[in-house]
This record gives sequence, structure tokens and C-alpha cells, in this order.
Amino acid sequence: MNGPKPLQVCLFASESDGAERVFGTAATELGRALGAGGHTLIFGGASTGLAGSVADATLAFGGDVTAFVDQPRPDDDGADLTNLVVADSAEDARRRMLGTGDAAVAMPGGLAPLSELLEAASGGWADHHQLRIGLLNVNGFFEPLLQLLDRALVDRFLEPLERERFLVDVDPQRLLGRLAESSPHRASTTVATDDSPATS
Repeated sequence: MNGPKPLQVCLFASESDGAERVFGTAATELGRALGAGGHTLIFGGASTGLAGSVADATLAFGGDVTAFVDQPRPDDDGADLTNLVVADSAEDARRRMLGTGDAAVAMPGGLAPLSELLEAASGGWADHHQLRIGLLNVNGFFEPLLQLLDRALVDRFLEPLERERFLVDVDPQRLLGRLAESSPHRASTTVATDDSPATS
């Protein structure tokens, strides 16, 4: 197949819709780009907010969705999924999610998705230093973070290669294309499910 290979994309996004409709629209557009591009979404299994909207749209447009969770999901709760992986703990779920991904995309959100973003960016898990991160800069949400990173670079608290790991765009499809061109693909893209069947 011509063009960049499909990615397994970790998502850092809110379980809330936010105050502006533009956030929800961007989440649906991101899911559309993921599904139509043949990419796989990897996330924490939320059925609500921006995260749930991305998952729903990914599936609707033909993509796969894998959730890493720290406890079994009630049958009537959560987004529809291609694969459900139950980890030993929340920390284990995050570690395994990042270990599966080729790249990550962050959307606007509060403390939880922001902390996950920074943890991934800082190499909080030792074997994920090469994970390229895309910031979907809806409504200029990430401008303060980018200014902080640039200041840290100028003041020599951040290495140039660390700053370069962040790709920023307002267009989901273009952002995924840039991530696909710049991210090292993992040799194996098989999701370990602890011998559990896929959940649909």
C-alpha cells in the first residue's frame, strides 16, 4: 500500500465534552480520520466526552478500537470496542497502552489527560522514549503549554530533541499524516489480551 503505514495511536482526551461545541466536532473529525485511514485507536475505554466521541467515530469509519482498563467493564457501560484488555492496575494499563502505540494524540482536557501526556512525553515508562506526540490544537488550547515548552528550551531545561517530539496541528488528518511519516513503527502490532476474547 502506498503512503504512510497505519498507526496504533494512543489517545489522551477528556471524558467531558468541554464548554465549546468545537471540541466535540474535533473529536469526531479525529475519529473519522483514524477510521478512514485504517489506524487503530488505543485508549482508556471511556464512553463519554471527547474520548468517547473519538472512539465512536473511529469505529463508525471502519477503524479498530482497543481499550486498556484496570477493571472489567459492565456489559452496559463504555464505548463499543474491537479489543478490551484488562490490566492488573491503572498503572499497568497505562504502561501497556503506551507499549502498544506507535504514536500518541492529545486533545484538550483536564488534569488526567494532561498528566498522561506529560508522563508519556517525559519517558515516564522507560521503553517509550521514542513515542512521537501530536497535539490537536483545538481553539488554541495547547498554546500555553507550547509557550512553556519553548521557554524551557530557551532556559536549557529542555533538550531540542525533546521539544521536537511534539507535533502540533489543528487538522486531525494532517496531524496523523505527519505522525505516520515521523514515527518509528513497532515490529509487532499484536495486542496482548491475556487470552481473553475480543469484545465487540
